[in-house]
Amino acid sequence: MNYTIPNRISALTHMIRSASKIVVDAPSGFGKTSVLSHFTALIPKSKHLDFAIPLLESGRIAEELYEQVLSGIRIADPDTMVVIDDFHHFIPWIPKSQLKQLFDFSIKGTLVITAMRMDRDDLSVLETNEFLRITGTDLSFTLEDIQSYSRAAASPACYENAAEILAATGGWPAAVRQLARTNAFSPSSYEDIMNRLLEFVFWTALSDKEKQILLSLAEFDRLTVSRICAAVECDSITAEINALLDHPFVIRQEDRNSYAFIPALSHFLIRKREAEGTAFEEAVIRRTANILASEGKTEEALHAYLKIRDYDGMLSCDLSELKITTENEAKLMTLLKDIAFRCPSNIVITRPMNSLRLAWMLLAYGNNEEFRTILNIVASHTLMPSSPEATRVEAETLLLRSFTFHPDLDAMIKLLREAHALFAGEKSRIIRNDYPWRFGDYSMISSFHTKKGSADDEAEKLEEYIRLLSAMTGGYGCGADALFRTELAYHRGDLVETEILANKAIFLAESSKQSIILIAAAMMLAEVMLHNGDTEGWKRTILIMDKAVQYPARFPLIVGRVFETVQCVLFCELQRPMDSAEWLVKGLFTDELTHAPIFGNAVYAHLNCLLHLGEYVKLIGILQGIRSQGFSGYPFAMFLFYLLESVAQMKLGNRVKATALIEAAAGEALPDGIIFPLVSFSWLLKGLPDAFIQKKEPSFTGRFNEIKERFASGWIVVSKDFAPNSLPGNLTPREKEIAKMAAAGLRNAEIADALGVTENTIRFHLRSIFQKLAIDRRAKLADALKF
Repeated sequence: MNYTIPNRISALTHMIRSASKIVVDAPSGFGKTSVLSHFTALIPKSKHLDFAIPLLESGRIAEELYEQVLSGIRIADPDTMVVIDDFHHFIPWIPKSQLKQLFDFSIKGTLVITAMRMDRDDLSVLETNEFLRITGTDLSFTLEDIQSYSRAAASPACYENAAEILAATGGWPAAVRQLARTNAFSPSSYEDIMNRLLEFVFWTALSDKEKQILLSLAEFDRLTVSRICAAVECDSITAEINALLDHPFVIRQEDRNSYAFIPALSHFLIRKREAEGTAFEEAVIRRTANILASEGKTEEALHAYLKIRDYDGMLSCDLSELKITTENEAKLMTLLKDIAFRCPSNIVITRPMNSLRLAWMLLAYGNNEEFRTILNIVASHTLMPSSPEATRVEAETLLLRSFTFHPDLDAMIKLLREAHALFAGEKSRIIRNDYPWRFGDYSMISSFHTKKGSADDEAEKLEEYIRLLSAMTGGYGCGADALFRTELAYHRGDLVETEILANKAIFLAESSKQSIILIAAAMMLAEVMLHNGDTEGWKRTILIMDKAVQYPARFPLIVGRVFETVQCVLFCELQRPMDSAEWLVKGLFTDELTHAPIFGNAVYAHLNCLLHLGEYVKLIGILQGIRSQGFSGYPFAMFLFYLLESVAQMKLGNRVKATALIEAAAGEALPDGIIFPLVSFSWLLKGLPDAFIQKKEPSFTGRFNEIKERFASGWIVVSKDFAPNSLPGNLTPREKEIAKMAAAGLRNAEIADALGVTENTIRFHLRSIFQKLAIDRRAKLADALKF
């Protein structure tokens, strides 16, 4: 079939007709000849004057041919279109001062030249002339061009994969044509075609120096001037580099200050680099990794070092700057575990501080074995007796080792006292206050309460532990001790004390930007508001949590998950599980999450969803699986799990099993005066907890009934306010603002950016707006709003 002219070239037709000089400057395979045919078709054939410049072997031949071209132009009629094809063959032989005559020569017709490659210096001959320049970028196919060509070529596979073809080929017409002819698109098919085309059309046209430049840059995803100069080892961008950056296969990014290879070229260059041999390849990758590390691009540098197993390079990176996100979580944790497993001990001990940072990050995702291994290697090596560095390493090691004894507060405190003396007033360089507290384990009573009847003693020990830990880390864990007492007071039914302690924990957490503790303390306030029937107060606690999510954090993913987990528990309490994050409702736990400290809380939230969605059999199965793994030693956690299973058994008609589970739950909690969860499950268990208390624990009867009456009245008010069609019709000023923006078509992320809050806050407000306006989806907002 005939070549399809890109839409943007067709759109230039009116300019082509009026231009006196046109330069088509593009590499081979971009359809210059076809575009010339398009141009010349605009005028009668008798008015064409065509010159095809061959590959020239000597200056004498070049000069003779050049004179022929000049003579032809001189005698051409005014309306003639003069075409000089493959003009670049003149450039090595004819001085630029002479070439300039072609453009200075005044003709009334149109002069069109094509060249495979003209660098910026070559184009200087045109500086004083007005001309229309058409480059390889102009000739590249757009998505629409690929689809049009595919239709014309009867290539459905090419049409259906047009977007992928565009990304892979950069819109290179030659590659698109080849793919359309095969009528097949797969990674192997396009890679094979692109490799052959790049080899014979692109690579062979490069000089050896240009090839070396490209191979030196192949490892970068993004090219900047500083990276190019460092990789190529030059002080400034040279003419050869400029010519390469002007190539259509090199895409200039939107920031206008950086470049990137099209994917096919990147893959091609990596293959070429491999062919140069292991030593060359490792040198290029190591240089790239060093450059990335010097820029503070730690994650990119680590992945580059990993390719050549350069563990010394990996441990030379500043691991404290790593941030784990949804996008990089799995890949980054795999990389860190690889370092822990394979890094030689002699490298670990020569870089003790970064080795300890690595251990700390591994602990964040429950990699306890790797954590202990690194600590033991570092601890077994003595740097220099009495040296400041040796003392620092010993102090940091003791600080980290204290976490291996969790939840034994006595052992943890003992190690912290030793570390505190060694730090001598200085702060840890490993543990800082921008790491999320206990990596998302937000329930202090679940985490630190380990002995029935000892909750008050544990609260006192936790105060000393947090005092020492916070002093050495600039505030890490600040407020956790107050949070423990807050949870204890709440579950004992003392609302006044709960509110006081929750506000204390919030104040302490805010002072050191402890996001996890702030979220958990706000959750306790939400529970108080629920008892009080204060819907607006309940909503305000969500805003406190939202503030915590916005704190700078090394693990923002963990903070976001904690926020969603806490919200899930609160929504389930209001019997609205489907308002929760999907991953919690469906139990979509990643491999990384299943080993992380937050996992227990996430499972509890998921179990609550199952309970309120009526999936009792699945809930029981999971709980029995948890117990079979020996999950014990945490009385409060077992208390909650027993209660959840008792409800499920009751719903399935197993009253006897439900009663036995209630007794087991009470045995875990009542020795510490913890009673509220028994109250909150009373309705779902059809009064079984009430009967148990009256019969087996009568001393709790008065408090049980008091809490039950208060909770019931508050729950009815708040749950009614969240029920559909029950909120008042008038919106608050902030709700009205959000509603207007949503009705105008803005996405949640755009609204959040405009108002300086998170998307979670916007979703929360929209739910309230929908309820107040009695609508069920965003599309109805415009009709419902009557301002």
